[in-house]
Amino acid sequence: MPGTTPCATQATFLGTLGVNLVLSAGTPGSNKSLVQQNNHSIAPRVGITYDLFGNGKTAIRIGGGQFYQREVVGLAEGMARNAPFVLGINTNRSLDTAAPLTSASVSPNYAKTTQGKLPNSWQYNVSVEQEVARNTTIQVGYVGNAGLHLTDSRDNNPIPDNNWLTGAFAGGTAQNALRPAFNFGEIPAFSRGGQANYNSLQALFKAQTGAYSTFQAAYTWSHSLGDVAEDDSSGTLSSQATTDQYDPRLDKGNTNINRANIFVANEVFYLPKLEKQNAFVKNTAGGWEANSIFIMAEGSSFSVLSAGASGACTNVYGPSAGAALNGTCVPGYASSLNSLVGTGLTINQRPLATGTKCTAGTGSLNRLNYAAFALDGYAIGSFPSNLASRGMCTGSPNTNVDGQLAKNWTVGEKLRVKFSMDFFDLFNHPNFNSSNLEATGFTSSSPVFCGGATAPTPGGGPTGQPCSATNNVITGAATNTGFGQAGSENLNEGRTLQYTLKLTF
Repeated sequence: MPGTTPCATQATFLGTLGVNLVLSAGTPGSNKSLVQQNNHSIAPRVGITYDLFGNGKTAIRIGGGQFYQREVVGLAEGMARNAPFVLGINTNRSLDTAAPLTSASVSPNYAKTTQGKLPNSWQYNVSVEQEVARNTTIQVGYVGNAGLHLTDSRDNNPIPDNNWLTGAFAGGTAQNALRPAFNFGEIPAFSRGGQANYNSLQALFKAQTGAYSTFQAAYTWSHSLGDVAEDDSSGTLSSQATTDQYDPRLDKGNTNINRANIFVANEVFYLPKLEKQNAFVKNTAGGWEANSIFIMAEGSSFSVLSAGASGACTNVYGPSAGAALNGTCVPGYASSLNSLVGTGLTINQRPLATGTKCTAGTGSLNRLNYAAFALDGYAIGSFPSNLASRGMCTGSPNTNVDGQLAKNWTVGEKLRVKFSMDFFDLFNHPNFNSSNLEATGFTSSSPVFCGGATAPTPGGGPTGQPCSATNNVITGAATNTGFGQAGSENLNEGRTLQYTLKLTF
């Protein structure tokens, strides 16, 4: 803010604590808010309904509008951890005398674009609803939206592409020396460069029988495509961070919320109340209701990660002792390989796609096909053209039935009592989610090898020579034994029964 010197003020304050830390005067922001102003964030919306034949049986509906996204709180929390508001100090304090604070340091922890752009989406739909019988209608429509200026995350202190090969074989301080700000590591940054779109065909059937009983079923056929994650609100650098800052198109693919097919049906069925029967019959056999919800959905899309790459042996023989095969280090096979591509950020790197479907030949606990991915032929320090795309795999489908059996009583004129038994996952059907499948990388911490066909001894496992900057095409790699396997951590709870007593007065 003009007229203030927060860095100098903070340095003066720290001096009163015995901390002598030199802070720059800072860089003036564009205004007191430090970001550009956006004074045209108006969200127009319009909707039209038209009775096509004037008989109340055929309706056409058209709607559209703009909707702004609420800011992710984690971004603001991260910015608060920047200098001069936070500094790091390591000191040993005795119980008797407070030791002076020494060796203070600061580092940028977060960065955010100063552009005054707000994440938003344009949403639009058109549908036709037709009455096909008394209290029975069918509705078919198109629903879509386009996301603009969506929040994307990236390393704001990345290694330039001309040093990616060198960076792949460096780590720690040596890798940071290749960054523009060489005295710091990665700096999480967030901008508004993401785009996504959603298109769907949706159908809805509704029918009412009697005074209260209803049945409805809905089907959606859709596709969600984008270059940013649409389910990540962590406010940190995740596996969905920008892969190649020179080519954002590398991240375009199915989003994590993409489910191609979804079918949902539900019914509410009231049995006769038997109002004209005697009190005993009415209160025991009358007033029952049965409700259920049936869901059948295709699995959501997700990305397969490589989980890094290693060339050093890290078992009991000590780091860099040689290559590790079957738990034994082989002398002479040490390599400083740290990642597939030396961008400085490894959690978002992906293996190669072989052209085989992710789900081909799977079953039981194996939810992904090993043969769909490979590292053989991967040129370390680059992003090959056959890199596995974002969201190329589909998780396990979800099939579930929830049910409720309830009894209603009326006491006097105003008091109503409802006792119900709620069944979640009524048929105890196992459903897996894909969170663990994405978290478990394709490759393990075992070394990868490059060039040649020499088999390290003892035999078995990958073959080849240690990878280096001059021998950087992978010819052998060990696949993570847990890759693509569903475990208890991503299995649904199973059948659950709940009792409820509800009083309405």
